[in-house]
Amino acid sequence: MATCTKRGTVLEALQADPPFRTFLERNKGKSIIIERDNRFIATHFPCWLFKDEETVLIKCFPGEAAEVSDGYEIKDGDIVTFCISSIGGLNMRKRRFLRNSKLQNNKSLCIYAYIGETVEDALKRDGRFIDEVFQGSVSLCEEGEQQTNIQLTTKIPPKFGNLKTLQLKKTALKRPAEDKTANERKLKSGRKSDPSSNTDNPSTRSSSVGSKPSSDKAMAVKGADLYKKVHEIPDSTEILKTLREQFQGLVEQMKERHKKRKVEDVVELLREEFGKNIQSFSEISTIKNLMDMSASVCYIEVENHMTGTGFLLFDRYILTNAHVIKDITNGTVLGRKVHVTFAFEDLTE
Repeated sequence: MATCTKRGTVLEALQADPPFRTFLERNKGKSIIIERDNRFIATHFPCWLFKDEETVLIKCFPGEAAEVSDGYEIKDGDIVTFCISSIGGLNMRKRRFLRNSKLQNNKSLCIYAYIGETVEDALKRDGRFIDEVFQGSVSLCEEGEQQTNIQLTTKIPPKFGNLKTLQLKKTALKRPAEDKTANERKLKSGRKSDPSSNTDNPSTRSSSVGSKPSSDKAMAVKGADLYKKVHEIPDSTEILKTLREQFQGLVEQMKERHKKRKVEDVVELLREEFGKNIQSFSEISTIKNLMDMSASVCYIEVENHMTGTGFLLFDRYILTNAHVIKDITNGTVLGRKVHVTFAFEDLTE
């Protein structure tokens, strides 16, 4: 029996129980997996989300740590939980995406998330997913419905917990583009195709019925050149030279600052920072709400001199900072003429 008396994690609640502490000491150095309602939860799962008298199964085993979290500071905010299957979906069924293979055994993982944060934030805090999951082309779908697509940058809405069990899926690699490049090299080298080696090749089929292979080859090379055509930005030579000269210095600076060794690591860091900037953009609905609420904002003038801003609280009462009217009040009485203006967009109006 363990008791959760404060806003903490399930592991913290368990560690308050002497028999469990003895259990941990006996299994020191081993990984811990906690199973609740036939689903795996993280050790930092909020304990107050449990119902009274719930039973959990705790397992310890040697091997790689089951979770390595970016940090799980308990904070205020509404929480939802959702499940991700330990069996991958499209292009992920045979891929390992969890840190410890013991977790990929047909059971799902229960994840908690704060409303308003992104799916990626929740999965990184969870700590049980390998880094490759966050390196692009991976998204979520509802189990058995591969056509649905939930990006990792999606913000968690209140109804996210109502979804069915989710699966990780990966966008297919663009192999046709690689094949096209190989075919271009083959055509440029002047080697002719063997009609018996590829019956699916349109040019091979046309050769067998008497068409002109040389004409087909010319058309193919011309088509390849269309893909290779480069349009240079006008008057960009000087700035391109400057950027190239500065690039190496920037890379070395970022390597030192962020303790990176490879150029690829720096590029990945830049990609992550760009992703964070995208996430900071406001949704249209938020902007519209702010525009509607801005009608209640006013600016305050004392004898034709603007001293601050405020907003309509209710009836004819306006809330403002104390310093705005501090020098013109005598007790609760305004000692000078105060003018308030609503529905303005520019202070010059």
